[in-house]
Amino acid sequence: RNFYLVQKHVKQVLTVSDDDIRRAMALFWRKLKMLIEPSSATVIAAVRNHPELFAGKRVGAILSGGNIHPSGWNELTADASTG
Repeated sequence: RNFYLVQKHVKQVLTVSDDDIRRAMALFWRKLKMLIEPSSATVIAAVRNHPELFAGKRVGAILSGGNIHPSGWNELTADASTG
């Protein structure tokens, strides 16, 4: 059933690198003081990597940070440059 729904409704899949995800996490902390999980940061990374796909559109994202421990977050984002 899920595969059928994806075939029917998904037009494009975007990929992002681990570094893109780390940069998105660091950016959210630097700009908004929000800790977000890597799974949430994938959305932000995709929008940052492909702004032309989202320009002029309303984009919604559900961001969570409840499952990341601050020490794990620090380890993930230690070398991230937010660009």
